[in-house]
Amino acid sequence: ANDSTKSQMNFICAQRWLCLRIELLGVAIVFIATLLVVIFNGVFGLSAGLVALLIRWSSGLTVSLSFLVDNAAEAEGAVTAIERIKRMSEVPQEQNFDKKGSLVVADSWPTKGTLEF
Repeated sequence: ANDSTKSQMNFICAQRWLCLRIELLGVAIVFIATLLVVIFNGVFGLSAGLVALLIRWSSGLTVSLSFLVDNAAEAEGAVTAIERIKRMSEVPQEQNFDKKGSLVVADSWPTKGTLEF
């Protein structure tokens, strides 16, 4: 269980690292869009509603990009798990060590539910 937890934590940390970078990219996009609107407002003559729509769309792009990357990472992890299962199914099975049948447990084996040490 510990190895499974380690790999899951690595996957989550990598995903969070990527999401942080995408959020920083989104901040940069919104900042640049806002800066361009402020600088070139005299040239383009944009209305306040259009400026608000531009800023909203640039922030919406960040959310959509983050959602897309999260789902792509989850899908890649799922496909990797399927590939591992396929490869493990192709590994030859170990021999049965109980060749003579001497390790057969009696049908009445668990007669009590207690443990003694």
